[in-house]
Amino acid sequence: MEKTLIVYASRYGSTAQSAKLIARVLGPCDVADVEHMESVTQDVYSNVVLMSGIYKGGPSQSMLDFIEGHAQWLETKKVAVVSASLGGKDKNNVKMTDRLTKVAASLAIGGLEDPDTMNEEDRSGLEAFYIKMGGQLLYKDTRDIAQIMQTALNIKMAFEDTEDGLTESEDEKAAEIERFIMSHTTCSLATASVLGVRNTPLGYSYIDGIFYFVSEGGEKFAHMALSDDVSLCIYDEFEPQKPVRGLQVSGKAKIFEEGSDEQRSALLKMKLDDEAGSAGLNCFAVIPDSFEFLASEHANKGLRAKQVLVK
Repeated sequence: MEKTLIVYASRYGSTAQSAKLIARVLGPCDVADVEHMESVTQDVYSNVVLMSGIYKGGPSQSMLDFIEGHAQWLETKKVAVVSASLGGKDKNNVKMTDRLTKVAASLAIGGLEDPDTMNEEDRSGLEAFYIKMGGQLLYKDTRDIAQIMQTALNIKMAFEDTEDGLTESEDEKAAEIERFIMSHTTCSLATASVLGVRNTPLGYSYIDGIFYFVSEGGEKFAHMALSDDVSLCIYDEFEPQKPVRGLQVSGKAKIFEEGSDEQRSALLKMKLDDEAGSAGLNCFAVIPDSFEFLASEHANKGLRAKQVLVK
């Protein structure tokens, strides 16, 4: 799996905090202050994220110096650029992106302006600026956790789109994924709503591209009644030194009404009879939207470890 390094320039700590949040999504990922990059083993990374707060209309000079001083190294990496400012506009990235030969993503997040944490020079400069603009230097925080997480997901997607290795044809992916599904009988089903989240181990029947389930009941039905968005995971038991394989499926849940033709048809497909329904078993299906199949052995074939199939 490719490893990522986030290099950040953060004068007062706000950008550093955001960098650590993003790192959790991009993992395996290390985070390093641009001022202490000499302590980082740089050759182990395939991806690099450059994050800088915006000061006096531009990124940190230490970040610009880092980009220029590591230009050749950065040319060998997939690079994303993120700026943090009150306005949260990616126009502030130009001074960074102009110094790079290729950029996988250029993004922006909100920032923090706290007079109480500033040194005298920065505070005085900003106070003079606001007075000139007819305003006042006050505490302002435009950071938004949803925006930061969306930025992390956008970076993740950009890196995956340019990941080394080949993708299988749609037919090859579909066939490999179906073989994996049919070689197992149980999954872990994740459901969520405003009421909470639930993860339930369940046996399944996979028929004509649809997962079918029967269950006596439980919390999962409360969540599926409020949101039909679900995810399920199928995986091999982990064994050291053995290939790792796992499948994540995203899709829509459909609960069949008791006694309906749909329920009878589903039970028949599962080789169950109407007695299952009359016995109080609830029947539902998951119709997949997408499959993400991770197999470490793909690398031996020159393929990307994760193959994605969208319905």
